[in-house]
Amino acid sequence: MMSWLAVLLILRFVVVWAACPTCDTSNCVVFCMNPVPDPCGCCPFLCGNKEDESCSANEPCSRDLVCTNTTAGEKCLCRIDKRMVCGSNNVTYNSLCHMNNDETQKVIFKHWGPCQFGPLIQSGPMETKSQLGMPVTLDCEAKGSPVPSITWTFKGKDGVTKILPGDDQQVAIQVRGGPELLMVTSWVQIVEALPSNEGVYTCEATSPRGSVKAEATLLVRPLA
Repeated sequence: MMSWLAVLLILRFVVVWAACPTCDTSNCVVFCMNPVPDPCGCCPFLCGNKEDESCSANEPCSRDLVCTNTTAGEKCLCRIDKRMVCGSNNVTYNSLCHMNNDETQKVIFKHWGPCQFGPLIQSGPMETKSQLGMPVTLDCEAKGSPVPSITWTFKGKDGVTKILPGDDQQVAIQVRGGPELLMVTSWVQIVEALPSNEGVYTCEATSPRGSVKAEATLLVRPLA
C-alpha cells in the first residue's frame, strides 16, 4: 500500500506541474548570486524570491527561506536564526537569510550582531532663543555600534566650560534608549531660563569607536 508521504509528494508534483506555465527558455535567467532549482524543470535555475516577498509552488524562495502561509498570503520567511548579523563587507543584515541572499556580492558571515561603527549624531541640539523664566529643552540623538553614551557640557559668557548638570538645581539631564535600534537620546532641561544659562551647550557621543560632538547656543531674553 502506498504511504501517505508518497501520496503527498505525488499530489505536490501534480499541483506544481498544473501551475507551471508553458516553457519558454528565452525567459530563463543567465546568472544569479543564489540560484534555486526550477520546480517546473524549464530553466536550469531560477532567482528565488527574497524574504517577505510573495511565493508559490512555481515561484520558489531563495535558499534558507521557506514559502509560508501568512495572513498576508504566502510569503518567503527565514527558517534559520533571525538575529542581526555582520557580513564580511561590514554591512549589517537583519538576519542570516538577508546576508545569504545579497544579490550584489558574495558575503561571508563575520559575527553575530551589528557591525561596529563609530558614533554619529543623528539629531543635534538646535539654536534656541528663550524668554527669561521660561522652561527650555535641548535634545540630542546619537547612533553607533556599540551604542554610545551622551554627555553634555556648557560654556557660559565667562568662557568657563562646565560638565552638566553640575550642582545647578535648575538643570537636569535625561537619557533614554532609542528611538531606533543602536540609538540613544539625551536632553538638557532648564526649569527656568536665567541669564546665567545663556551660552553654548555641547552634546558629545562617545564609544570605544570614537566620539563626535554637536553644539548649539541658547540666548535668554528679558520678558517683553
